[in-house]
Order: sequence, then C-alpha cells, then structure tokens
Amino acid sequence: MFGRLKPEKAEKTRRRSIDGMRNPLGLVLKKEDSKKQKPQSTETKMQNVVADEAAWKKTEVVMDRSDVVDGQTAQETRRQRAERIQNRIINYFNADLAVSVTPEEIVGLGTRALKELKQERHQSLRRAALEATEPRASVEQRVKFLQRWATGEIGDEEKAEFLLAVRGPLGQLDSNAAEILTKLRQDSRKMQILVWLLGLKMTSGQKIDEKALINMLTQVNQELPDYRTPIVTMERGRKFLQKIQLKATPDLYQKYEKSLGGMMGILYGERWEYYLQMQQLEVEARELALNSNPVAMKVKKLEVAEVSAEQSGEMLGRAVIDGDPWRGGQIERHLNTHNLAEAKLGPVYAVEIDQMQIYLSRMFQLPNGYIGVVAYIPEGESVQVRAYYKNNMQVLWRYLPDYTRRSDGSMDRYCLGQAEESVTLPAELQGALAEIEHKYGVYMLDETRGVAEFYIAGTAHAYNSLQEYQTLWSYGRMKGDYYTQVSRDPLNHDFGLSGLNQKKAPYTLSIDYNRAPDFGQKIVEFETITVDAGPITVEGFASHDGQYNWLFCKDARSRAWIEWVEAVSPLTTMGLRRDWVTMGDFTTSLYEHTNQAGIYGDRGDTKGARQGMWKNYLSNIPLIQEYTRRNDRG
Repeated sequence: MFGRLKPEKAEKTRRRSIDGMRNPLGLVLKKEDSKKQKPQSTETKMQNVVADEAAWKKTEVVMDRSDVVDGQTAQETRRQRAERIQNRIINYFNADLAVSVTPEEIVGLGTRALKELKQERHQSLRRAALEATEPRASVEQRVKFLQRWATGEIGDEEKAEFLLAVRGPLGQLDSNAAEILTKLRQDSRKMQILVWLLGLKMTSGQKIDEKALINMLTQVNQELPDYRTPIVTMERGRKFLQKIQLKATPDLYQKYEKSLGGMMGILYGERWEYYLQMQQLEVEARELALNSNPVAMKVKKLEVAEVSAEQSGEMLGRAVIDGDPWRGGQIERHLNTHNLAEAKLGPVYAVEIDQMQIYLSRMFQLPNGYIGVVAYIPEGESVQVRAYYKNNMQVLWRYLPDYTRRSDGSMDRYCLGQAEESVTLPAELQGALAEIEHKYGVYMLDETRGVAEFYIAGTAHAYNSLQEYQTLWSYGRMKGDYYTQVSRDPLNHDFGLSGLNQKKAPYTLSIDYNRAPDFGQKIVEFETITVDAGPITVEGFASHDGQYNWLFCKDARSRAWIEWVEAVSPLTTMGLRRDWVTMGDFTTSLYEHTNQAGIYGDRGDTKGARQGMWKNYLSNIPLIQEYTRRNDRG
C-alpha cells in the first residue's frame, strides 16, 4: 500500500530546503543526494533548462515488445516504428489538403450537402491515415506539413484532437486502471509527480484509486487541467521539474526526470509515443523555418505565341459571328469577317488555357477610356468570335455578352450578364492580356470614334433600352450562348458573405482553410494601371484545395486588396469559366463610392465621389494582413 512517500532506502533525512524553508514539494532526499552543492550560476541554470528541453525531445519510450531484440535489430525496429508514426501524423494533418470535390458534384449539391460531403471525406482520410499499416509520405507532403506546423496553422486544439484519436492504455484490452496504478506504485517518484499533478498533498497518495485515474485520463474536470492527452500533462510535469531543480542534486534531478518520462509512458501508452514523434517533427519544423531561404516562386505563365498570316486568314474563313447589328450614327451595320480583316483585327496572338486555344486580335482603343480585343475560339469546324474589354477604372478584363443602346443606336451600357464575377476572364488569361498590352501596346483604329465600338458591339447582343433589357431578363428571354453556358447563380450564393445593408466588420471576414489562398502556389503575376490606384501589381494564388484562384492587388504604397476570386471550372466557348463565386465584402475595392464605403471610408483619401478603404477596412481584413506580411518578408 502506498502511504507516505519514502526514499528508496529507509533513512532519516531532513526535510528542509537549503534556504531553511520547508520543502514545498515534500521531497524526501537520500542522504547521499543531500550533500552540499556549489550554488549554480545563472548560466549553468540556463544550460540545465535547455538540456531539460532537449532531453524530452529525444526521449524514447521503452515498451515491452516481443518483436524487439538486442543490438542493431532493436534500433532499426524503433527507427521504422518512429517513421511509421511520423507518416501517420503527416497524413492525418494533410488530410484536409487531399479532400476534393468534382465540379459536377458542386453543381449537383446544395451548400450544406457539399459541406457535409467534404467533412465526411476529410474524416475518412483521417481514419485511413491512422489505420494505415505501412503509411507513406512523400518529401513534398512532409515539407508542406512542416511548413504548416511551423507557421502555427496546425494549432494546439488540432494537436490535442489528433492525440485523442490515438488509443490510450485504458482503451487497450490488455491494460486497465488497476494495472496502471500497480506499475506507477513501483516507483515512489512517479507517484509523487502524479499526486502533484492532481493537486493533492504529498501524503495523499492513497486517494488516487482507479476511479480517480480513469477520471483524470478520460474526463474534462473543471478543477484540473485537461490531462486526457500528454500535452498539458507534460507541460505541468516540466513545471514540477523546474520547482525541484534548485533543491535537488543533479543525480536526483535526473532520476525524477526519468521517472516523469516513465510515468507518461505508463499513463498514455501509444499516445505518448505519438506525442514524442510530434515533438521531433516540431523540432524539424523549426529548423526548416530557420534554415530555409526564401525561394522565388515559379509563376505559371501562359505563353503568348504570334499567329502567322496564313493561319489568321484560315481562321477568319471559319469565323462565326453571333451578334446584333450596330446602329451608331443611325446606320445599321452587321459585323462580318471582311470588316475584321479590313480593320486588321484578325487573329494575331494565341494562348492555350486548360487545353483550349484562344486567339486574340491586336488591342484597340474604345470610347470612354476602354480598350478592346476580339477573341477567336475554335469550336468544332467553326471559330466563335467574341469580344473582351477593360475599363481604365478597373483592373481586369471582361467578356461582353450584351449591351444597351442610346437613342442614336450607339453603345450605352456594357452589361454584366449574371454578375460582374461571371464575365471576368480566367486569371491566367488576364496575365496573357496584360503581357500583350505591355509588349505590343494599344492601337488607335483609323476610323471615327463611333466606328471603333462597332467591332466589339457587333459580337454581342443589343437591347434598345435598359427597360427592355430588364423586362426580358425578368422573363428569362436573354439572347446568346452566354446564358446557356454560364451558371445562373454563384456556387456560394447562400454563404452570407455580404452584409444586408452595410459592410461586415473587417476582422470578421474569414474563409475555411480549403478555399483560402495558398500563398506558396502563385499562378499568375502581372502589372497594370488604373485611374484611382495608378501602377499596381496583381498576384494570383491557388486555394489549398485547388478549386479557386485568388487575385490580390497592391499599389505603389503597398496598399492591398482582393480584386477577384475565380472558381476553377470547365471553360465555355466564351473563354469564361462555367462557374463563378461572389465574395461580398472580401472584394472591397481600394476606393469605394461613398454610399458603399459606409462608416469605413477614409475622408482624408478620396477620388471624386469615392473614398479610400485601406486605412479603416482593408488593412484590418485578416487575409489581407497575411498577404501583406508575406510580401514584407519576401
């Protein structure tokens, strides 16, 4: 029976510390351990603390295993077991990165069902990681895990959740609370530490019965820390060692250190093994973070090729134009391939995106500061003719599905189809268009101002007034391929990212990890100029699950914002993605109109009727803060 804690040899010892105070921990020191020691210097004490930390990172659990033999075989067996455990840990925490959902599943499921499907697959991958007999983890998977660990992306809650998924001694058929207590009572120091952890007096060891032990290892008790995993228990155990370090001889301290490790192995079994390997991985993650030099990311860049005159003529011969007549200047004209050839707006450049060839004309100036380009997209034996444009107030290029006319028949409003996000061209195509603009410039056509818009209007459908457009929209009678090939609603139409009547507080804007941008996967980078922001840099990053592309912008003053989020889905014959998302307040512009800026507008930074959003809003969005921090480090 466990009564008062006794030394290993029954010898009378003094129970006062070297400073004359009664030993607060009730330690019973052996006579040979209580010899006077020279006071330790501060440097020596620090070295001991460091050594203590290092010792726990290198601790090995001695298990009674029949498959372990003496010599090299035993060492190799331990190494292989450690490798298997580490691979299970890596695969478990990387499971969220492996979850995938096909575009067809996304379209066929509601938001809640889609979320549940992803969670189910996530949990299935986690179970498989823990149950794998011979788990494997590639170098890339290991590095990715270590990066996430080092940056704190994998937090304490996730670590504790993982350890709870690993079975402990109480969950094993060959072990129970009585056996655990029997093993602990074979070493008085183990029981001393356990008594201290439970907040009992050092003479209360007998109060620790099977029920108390079970509660400690399986329950969350408000009066005690959460001892269900080794994480908190080890932290408290180190505090115990720190308290006795100055009052015990080095030899006795080492014995308590060893007893703590032995106690942890008995209490937690496999969980302790997994904990130790997690500690080893943490050391590796820190070393990786300290030793790795910033490496320039390879940006996926579309190659812009020039088209020969013969190929350009051949494509014009197969071109199909599905647009309404232009009526500028009260003259009705249908756009045809002869007009395009005469204006030298046939195919000049070629890019390939997702195995689709898109051919582009030279860029030309449009009225009101817009620039345009004619796109040629092969479809079977024919070539569809489309039009893209960019407003000098905005960053990105868009497709023109239709427009409304003025009273004189000329173009009035460039319509945005289902939504602005749905007519925005893919991120990689944006980079190619920026390269063409920078390298080859924008041409001023040799016709009058009104005629220049004829070449873009002739590819689209027209409505005589905004009222006509809205009426036909409400009846679902819109014209053109766009309305049959592009999804009517955003994928995330019920995610609630936008406020009802006002902007959400910036610090509340968050996104789940899978859909969030992975700043290590840059897909595009280019420069452009807008009226409000001046010269800006655009950087695109794939999401962690690869299903979204995030386009960030920053101006010369390092003010940043999210310009657009692309849903990676099949391409249509317009060169647009089939699916699209709306991100609400995430995509707040650098300058917003006063009635959109709300209480967050900066009245000290205005552009006409628009107010700056950096100071009070954009700079407080966590995702943008992370982006700017990474830019500062880079």
